[in-house]
Amino acid sequence: MLAEKLKQIEVIIDDKEKYDQVVILIQEMEEVERDYRAKRQADGIAAARERGVKFGRPQKPLPRNFKKIYECYQKDIITVAEAATCLQTSPVSFKRMIERYEQILKQKSN
Repeated sequence: MLAEKLKQIEVIIDDKEKYDQVVILIQEMEEVERDYRAKRQADGIAAARERGVKFGRPQKPLPRNFKKIYECYQKDIITVAEAATCLQTSPVSFKRMIERYEQILKQKSN
């Protein structure tokens, strides 16, 4: 689209120096517009976060048997890998579940 406009301008302006100046001016205007659009988007995201809007995919609920497996893990009855296998997830996901569960417990105690 911009290339078409530039060709039209080139036909209208026969002086190469003037054409180059017009192209530079158009590029600067587009850059200002991009910056303005990015700032408005960032402002909108910040305002949404202040209102409590959550972005991204919603979290899955913890599995039903998580508490029992978590307690076994805490008592060193099973390892992270074994717990993850029981929950049919990866060890990293199990660790994330632990963090989430402990955060929930912390919120309930407050």
